Amino acid sequence: MVLIREMKPADIDGAAEIESSCRSRWNPVQIRGELQRVGGIHLVATDDPGHTIVGWCCGLAAGDEAELLKLTVAPANRRQGVGSSLLTELCRCWRKKARTIYLEVRSSNAGAAALYIKEGFVPAGRRPDYYSNPVEDALLFKKDL
Repeated sequence: MVLIREMKPADIDGAAEIESSCRSRWNPVQIRGELQRVGGIHLVATDDPGHTIVGWCCGLAAGDEAELLKLTVAPANRRQGVGSSLLTELCRCWRKKARTIYLEVRSSNAGAAALYIKEGFVPAGRRPDYYSNPVEDALLFKKDL
């Protein structure tokens, strides 16, 4: 069973450990900065028995729009509903604040794109050469709440 809760400063190292497996990784300083951002939403997914962080996400709402800034699931926990659980809770948190959620994903990340489509996001554009290491386009998605 996965539990979703608000992220705490003590969770930064666990989130950074998960990030180390990603191509577009965030370091602990970036995660801490995001956690300190006023108005942001920061969630972690933990396994029930050990309270180990198995995923995390963050985003920001401005006016009637919100942006998912980061969603990462530990490799061993992918395709087990962790990402869906994080997205569901994020959308629930934003329902009273935002009407539309936007996000970007690497064009080669078919697994993430499939997750977003499954969760009701639709393609909304492309940003050429948006990512580096390697250079890659970003696919834009949006979801109306």
